[in-house]
Amino acid sequence: MGTTSRASRYVEVTYTGRAAHAAVAPHEGVDAADACVVAQIALGLLRQHLPDGTRLHGIVTEGGARSNIVPGRARMSRQLRSDTLAELEELWPRVRACCEAGALATGCELTLTEPTPPTPTCVRTPG
Repeated sequence: MGTTSRASRYVEVTYTGRAAHAAVAPHEGVDAADACVVAQIALGLLRQHLPDGTRLHGIVTEGGARSNIVPGRARMSRQLRSDTLAELEELWPRVRACCEAGALATGCELTLTEPTPPTPTCVRTPG
């Protein structure tokens, strides 16, 4: 019996803001970690409206180095899986909009990088 792998799309999300000292001049900072938070909340809210068979995974891979510095850069790695490549492509604009929301809300610059192209559903058979 073969196993099925869902269609998937990976994206690396980078927010670039402006670092600042959190005690002396927090008002001069543009908090990239906050952009990740906004995006994660939006993506979490989106998840409840995804069709059966669709999954959205992700982690924060960078979010600052010190608690007394407003982070000038933050990164997330996200993966969207669906039963077919067509379903995946239909959902992608909604996922992208959630990432854009983080940038819009905080004033950060957003960079989306796809390390590999979307992969279609495949069935693996033993042997």
